[in-house]
Amino acid sequence: MRFLIAVFAVACGSLSAHANETFRIVANSLNVRTGPWGAVIGQMHQGQVYVELDVAGEWTRTWFDDREGWVYNAYTEYATRIAHRVTAEWLNVRTGPGTGYAVAGQAPGGSWWAVTGSSGAWRRICWAGAEYWVHGNFLTTEDGPTVPPDPGSGTPPSPFIITSFPFVQENDTSTAPTSSITRYSAAPSTTEGGPELYYRVPVAAGGVLKVEVAEENGVDVDIHVLTDLAMDGGTAVHTVARANRRLVLSGLTAGDYWIVIDSYSNGGVTYAGAFRVAVELDRRDTWQVNAVAPGITWRKKIFSSYGGGVQTVNVLEARLDQTDVKPHWTGGGFKPSIAAHARGATAAVNGGFFSSGYSSIGLVKVDGVLRSTNHIDDLPRRAFGVTTGGAGLFADVAPWSDWPAAHQAIGGHPNLVRNGAVHVDPWDESSFNTSRHPRTALGMTLDQRVLLVTVDGRTSAGAGLTLTSLANLMIDLGARDAINLDGGGSTCMWIRNMSINGIVNHPSDNGAADHAGERTVANAVFVHRRP
Repeated sequence: MRFLIAVFAVACGSLSAHANETFRIVANSLNVRTGPWGAVIGQMHQGQVYVELDVAGEWTRTWFDDREGWVYNAYTEYATRIAHRVTAEWLNVRTGPGTGYAVAGQAPGGSWWAVTGSSGAWRRICWAGAEYWVHGNFLTTEDGPTVPPDPGSGTPPSPFIITSFPFVQENDTSTAPTSSITRYSAAPSTTEGGPELYYRVPVAAGGVLKVEVAEENGVDVDIHVLTDLAMDGGTAVHTVARANRRLVLSGLTAGDYWIVIDSYSNGGVTYAGAFRVAVELDRRDTWQVNAVAPGITWRKKIFSSYGGGVQTVNVLEARLDQTDVKPHWTGGGFKPSIAAHARGATAAVNGGFFSSGYSSIGLVKVDGVLRSTNHIDDLPRRAFGVTTGGAGLFADVAPWSDWPAAHQAIGGHPNLVRNGAVHVDPWDESSFNTSRHPRTALGMTLDQRVLLVTVDGRTSAGAGLTLTSLANLMIDLGARDAINLDGGGSTCMWIRNMSINGIVNHPSDNGAADHAGERTVANAVFVHRRP
């Protein structure tokens, strides 16, 4: 249908019949070019929304970053977002909703953007293949300087609307304008008489809804999921689930749901205050794709059956021409999520193997400084490295030796994939190789995209994989070469602002299918977005 409309516009001599409508990317990735069949200047990703400036046959012109670009519109569909124009000469594009977040670039005056979310006065847009934030005071709709659509104030008539997952927000019930519900049918004896905030969740297809909160000291808020806001004497009568910190609602069917974050009250004291909420919607057997930052994409899939059982697979893809991939090492133990956050990384996974006292036993080289050599045994071991020029490479590195060609390097054991084929080396019939365990792997595609992969295990989140199954998975994901990193309880992936604590897999050290079981490790692999 979109193709026919575009042809009609050209036939009538108008390239702007649909100017300032919005469109959504339906392909996993879509090249952005300087013109129809021109040079590639970047990529848009599945689910992202941009503004159509005009159409020329099968090509659509749009704003991409501080430049216009063209995309092949067979891989797009019309979206219902409202286009907004920048009214300032230049508008800072930031990594988060506030002036405390880093400036990622500047949108030129007169450029058009689709607003996909809001936080206070800030508006979320897709820019340069990822999601960023701009201040709403410098945006206007097509019809002139009108007020942008209500971003939601957390009240029943104007709730925060959650349309993409994961959804992560920081808020405060002490400033909430509504305090209407005092009890919920799921727990009628518990008083929730304090102020509450409302979130509406339109669910197009069923799945598992997960809601989690983290509170400031002295704050006690609770999670409630409702099918509607019907009340009887102050009691919400259609509450389907309630929890204090973490709620998991399985068997969710399509429809509209409400999440109410309410402040607990004991009759004399109300424990309202600041909190952080994260909402996930898991569906099996489909890839959930999120553009994290320019050159960084996160994919997640829950397989109903792969390698002998249910598997939760997280894939972080980092382009070496747009990111810096490097190990992290301190000489002691650390948790990847805490260290990565403190160092300003965008994402991280756990690294190579270590012995007691958090002493690395594989190759670790950071910024040209050799921190640990391969001494798992007296054999060469495969390692991944990045040159000073930013090229990725693999090599077999001798024990107790440096790798001069690499400026950054991390060693693995064993090798998984060599030249596009399964090559688990060294191989033996030990349980380490042949049993299913949580796994972490690092691979690289032929076009220099680094694949950091975690597979959950030892909890209901997943059965884990054997090393041969892991090697096959890496090939399925496009790896030409890949190595196994430390797994088991060490397996962990962290991505800034993508869960309640940034951890997106289910580390198994606490035996639960949640994000809280992270282990202390000796080294890790960080991904940094470039300024």
